[in-house]
Amino acid sequence: MNRLLFVLLLFPVLALAKGKPDTLWTRTISRSEIAKAIQTWEIQQGEGFARLDSFSEGSICLDPSAIRTTADGGFIVAGTFGCVYNVSQTAFVLKTDETGESQWRKFFRRGSRSEAEDVWPTKDGGCLVSATIQSLGEGLSQVWILRLDASGDTLWTRMYRVHHYNTAGPIRDTPDGGCLVLLRTAVNPDNGPAYFHIVKLDSAGTPLWGRSYGETQLGADAGYTIDAEMTEDFGIIFAGTTGQSNAQGLSVVRTDSLGIIVWNKHFADWNFVADLAPAANGDYMILGRASLMRLTANGDSLWSRSFENLGDSEIRSCIELPDKDIAFTGQHPQEYNVDDGYWVEVLSTKGQPRRSIIMANEPLSSELENKQAREGIAMTLAPDGGLVIAGRTWPDGPMMYDNVEFPIICHRPTDLFLVKFRPRLGRK
Repeated sequence: MNRLLFVLLLFPVLALAKGKPDTLWTRTISRSEIAKAIQTWEIQQGEGFARLDSFSEGSICLDPSAIRTTADGGFIVAGTFGCVYNVSQTAFVLKTDETGESQWRKFFRRGSRSEAEDVWPTKDGGCLVSATIQSLGEGLSQVWILRLDASGDTLWTRMYRVHHYNTAGPIRDTPDGGCLVLLRTAVNPDNGPAYFHIVKLDSAGTPLWGRSYGETQLGADAGYTIDAEMTEDFGIIFAGTTGQSNAQGLSVVRTDSLGIIVWNKHFADWNFVADLAPAANGDYMILGRASLMRLTANGDSLWSRSFENLGDSEIRSCIELPDKDIAFTGQHPQEYNVDDGYWVEVLSTKGQPRRSIIMANEPLSSELENKQAREGIAMTLAPDGGLVIAGRTWPDGPMMYDNVEFPIICHRPTDLFLVKFRPRLGRK
C-alpha cells in the first residue's frame, strides 16, 4: 500500500519533468485545395485560369505573407497563390477561428500578378489589405488597397501609384476609420533612385496626403527591404535598407500622424530588414538577416545581437511575448536538407538565448508527412498569449523543371501551415 501511494505521488512529478508540449495545434492548407477554390471563384467572376492548367501542381506555390489576431480570437492570413514562373498570381485572405479552422477565404486579382503583402484587422471585424499588382505585358506595378467587411466581402478598393514601379508594404488602420500604407516607389526598378512613400487614406479609401522619403532623408536609394509599425500617437516608424549595394545601411524613420519626420537614424552595418516589431516601454525591435537590435522610442540603440551560428538560414519574423521574452522564426539553418524545418528561437528581454525549438521531424498532417522542408514566415499572439505562426512547407529534395534543377526556394511548390505554440514558450 505504501509503495502504491509512493508511485501515485511520484507520477505527477515525472509528468512535470517531461515538460509541457510546445505545440497545441497545427493546420494545413494545400495548394490543390486553394486551386480548386480559385477556379470556382473565377467561374463565378466570368474569368479563366487557362495558364494554371498548363502547369503541373508541382509548380504552384501557396505562400503566406502576414498573419494577425482578430477581435473574436481568431486569425486572418494574407498571402499569394500562383505559378512560381510568374505566369499568374492571385492574392488571398483567409479567416480562421481560434483553433485555426477555416471560416472564409477570399481571392483578389488584377492584371497578371496580384501579391498580398500585408493584412490588418479593423474594429468592425473586417480588415485592410495591401497588395502589389503587375501586368506582365506592361511591366509596371501599382499598389492595391482593399477594405473588407467581417465576412470578407469588399467594401472598397483603391489603386495607388507614385512612379512607374510601386511595391506595397505594411498597412495600418487609423482612429478616423482610414489607414496608412507604406510603399516603395521608383521610376526605374533597376537603375536610379527609389523612395519610401507613405499615403494616408480616409474611411472611404480616398487619398488625403502622400509623402516620399528619398534622397534627402534616406540616401540615394531606398532599398527593397522595408517594414513599419504605427506609433502610440498614430505616427509611423519604418525601417529600410538604403544606398547602393556596395554601401548599404539601415535607416529608421519616425514620423508624426501627418507624415512629418520626427527623427531619422542610420546604422551603417545593416543591409537587410526582415521585420520591425513593437516592444515594451515604447521600444522597437528590428530583425536583420542574422541579427536583432532593440531601439528606444527615440531611435537610440539599446543593444544589438548577432547570431553567427545561423549561417545562411532565413529569418522572417520577430515578436515580443507577453512575458517580455522575444521570439523569432524562419527556416532551420541546414538549408535544403531532408531534415529542414522551421524553428523558433526564444531570447530574453536583452536578447540572450533561452531556447531553440526546431520542428523538423514532426509531420504537419498525414497529407504532408513527407514534406520535411518548412519555413516560418509570420507570427502573431493569440489572446491567451500563445504564439501562432503562419509558414510554408515544400517537398524535400531538388525541384526539377524541364530536366533543370532549381535549388532556389521560390521555385519549389509550397503549401501553407498554421501552428500554435503554448504560452511562456521560453520556459520548458
